[in-house]
Amino acid sequence: MTILTCKNLSKAYGYESVLEAVNLEVNYGERVGIVGENGAGKTTLIQLIAGKLKADSGTVKWHDRGNTVGLLTQSSTYEFLNIDMPELDSTYFELESRLKVDLVSDEAMSGGERTKVALAKIWATEPTVLILDEPTNHLDYNGIDWLVNEVSYFPGTVIMISHDRYFLDQVCTKIIEIEKGVSTSYEGNYSQYVRLKSERMKAQQNAYEVQEAYKKQIQADIRQLKTWSDKAHRDATKKQKGGEVKMGKKEYFRMKAKKKDKQIKSRIKRLEKIEIEGVDKPRVEREIVMHFKPAGSKGKNIIEAKAISKSFGDKTLFKESDFYMTRGDRIGVIGANGCGKTTLTQLILKMLSLDSGELLMSPTLKLGYMDQYAIDISPEVSIQSYFAIYDKTALVDLSNKLYQLGFKSLDLSHKVVSCSLGEQTKLKLLKLLLGEYDLLILDEPTNHLDLKSKETFENALAQYNGTIIMVTHDRYLIEKICNGLLVFEAEKIVRREM
Repeated sequence: MTILTCKNLSKAYGYESVLEAVNLEVNYGERVGIVGENGAGKTTLIQLIAGKLKADSGTVKWHDRGNTVGLLTQSSTYEFLNIDMPELDSTYFELESRLKVDLVSDEAMSGGERTKVALAKIWATEPTVLILDEPTNHLDYNGIDWLVNEVSYFPGTVIMISHDRYFLDQVCTKIIEIEKGVSTSYEGNYSQYVRLKSERMKAQQNAYEVQEAYKKQIQADIRQLKTWSDKAHRDATKKQKGGEVKMGKKEYFRMKAKKKDKQIKSRIKRLEKIEIEGVDKPRVEREIVMHFKPAGSKGKNIIEAKAISKSFGDKTLFKESDFYMTRGDRIGVIGANGCGKTTLTQLILKMLSLDSGELLMSPTLKLGYMDQYAIDISPEVSIQSYFAIYDKTALVDLSNKLYQLGFKSLDLSHKVVSCSLGEQTKLKLLKLLLGEYDLLILDEPTNHLDLKSKETFENALAQYNGTIIMVTHDRYLIEKICNGLLVFEAEKIVRREM
């Protein structure tokens, strides 16, 4: 049963068109994943569906007026969640117990804990439709598995934007891709979408090549028919040596010319029909380019931790932990939300101090850091000001690099707030790409990045010759990049080889 229909939805911001002709249907009980490049209009689409934005044209129709929508936005995890205690029912406190998170206290929460709070607040309203924008951002493995279970058993319909391939594979029954302002639907999960899209693109390419060969043949026929037609017209008026063309021959050539002209018109109509109804040339996806600058040749030992401990108040994150990192290591940092992963990166960066123990590093080590929050960039800052580049030649180079990261042509004087969260993440990533570092410290670096950018980022990390310590809950990223893990368990940090 269809519960939602969108017809010819369009939306523009100023002169920039985001959605142009979105047509889609969602059936009751479906788990729909919305994918597309950063800035493609995915968040705009779900805001239109949820009634938070008004379309420039087109319609959004809910077929069941009894639907109640629970909406998780990307900013939900960053906002202080003011919770009115008397309004909370047993459902809310049941979720608190299941998640093992204090749903009332907002202080000292990790990003993952904040995401859980935002999700729990939505679950407590008992909606019939869930609309989730990047729900797995900041969640640990257990949190993602919990969310997979909740979404799978949710009795209503779920529409979600996600760039988490594992999550999309586990829960989705349909994928809707937004590309160039237009939507295309694929049945199945993410892996099936990748296969079906590849098959569709190959079929379209084959059909296009057959069509182009047919067009060339028609064009060749037209040229040949024109040659014959011109000759027939000349012959119809050509004089014999002895005088006028005989009446019978003259009529013959006229009829011949008329026949050829009719055939030409017929073929021209075929070409016109192909131009209107024919197969479009498959879109060549723009390549995303990312390259880290080579690391210097530092000593073998990069980091050595000796009996390190850290607590906040009565909460012990880890104690008397030992580990090491050598040059070229690619270490993934994993553990439950709130266990201290981000705290460890801040200790390495000397943003925090240890309670006890030693964290030894070379004083000449060049550190590159990317934290997990896109929104820590001031929204009122211009893109040019964020990079503090004012030389004309350097600005051209900056524009080229932004284009290579998938940005559309943009005015560098535009404020950061005009960029999507994925694009803001790319701004931070570009700062990292422009520097020269021996050690990259990455805290959930792929949050908000579109799937194509994620894969390009993975390849860039694979080619980087320096050392990496990376907090991430992206299973695919860990498997592709890391050769070791720092695991937080039982108030200890333990190194494990992969």
